[in-house]
Amino acid sequence: MYMKYTLLVTCGTSLLSNANRDAGSEPAGIKEQEQMYNRLALMNKKYNFAKLARLEPGSIDDSKIKDNHTNRGSELFQTLLDYINKKKGASAEVNTITLLMEEYKILPSDVENIFLYHSDTGTGTLCAKIIEEHLKSKGLNVQLVQVNGFSSAKTLEQFQEGMMDLMSKIVRIVKRRKHHSSKDSKVYVLATAGFKPESTAAVIAALLAGADGIYYVYESTRELVMIPPIPLAIDEGVKRYIDSIFGADYKNDVPIALLLERGILDYDMLEEKGLIERKGELNDKIRLRDWVKELLD
Repeated sequence: MYMKYTLLVTCGTSLLSNANRDAGSEPAGIKEQEQMYNRLALMNKKYNFAKLARLEPGSIDDSKIKDNHTNRGSELFQTLLDYINKKKGASAEVNTITLLMEEYKILPSDVENIFLYHSDTGTGTLCAKIIEEHLKSKGLNVQLVQVNGFSSAKTLEQFQEGMMDLMSKIVRIVKRRKHHSSKDSKVYVLATAGFKPESTAAVIAALLAGADGIYYVYESTRELVMIPPIPLAIDEGVKRYIDSIFGADYKNDVPIALLLERGILDYDMLEEKGLIERKGELNDKIRLRDWVKELLD
């Protein structure tokens, strides 16, 4: 049976920042992209992508973006859609999805859903809708999830309400998918895009809800990095299971062959949760990670 995937993706405004960067670039002799670059430069002069990326949430200018430029009837929307369709790396969100699918050889038909989590700001909605259209053109099933509260956040308390809405909506979908899906399915959270507080909240929500993995693209190397679904607390059942393998002091590496002799076959569950690591020249031993030892001592 083929593995199926659900991807929960935080969405920011990297599309605007990258468009600002590329608006002054030359198409490097690629004639079919020349018109796109010229159009991008023209729209940058008119709308100022760098300024758009920094608009204050809920400001008059941000509201104008939401009211006038979040559909195909807008020249700004069409220009950015053409840009993301033709320029690799135009969006941090799309780049992360692409790297994940390439890494695990995931086909569009293997992806059940992609949920794009975007703020209720004008620029957040604009970027999310463009990314949605681009991904759908690749044969992917995409749903937008609007996170409420950021467009009207004027105080720390209001900002926190937006963060809680993000976490609630991630937990809800992860748990629903984990409950109703078969064992041949994975739920991943991709937290590259968005501001650091939102990305951090998304990671915490993913861990709390039991997502199968969290991914982001490391900024300096542009490589895909996986955060294992480490439990935020180690329950008594897991602790007893660890004790049965490592003993009371947790110090010694344990040969996998010994576990198999003892009939312990599902030790890899601890590895999937990031609690143990492989050791030995042949990776034929397991060791409890140091941070787990500290928690259990």
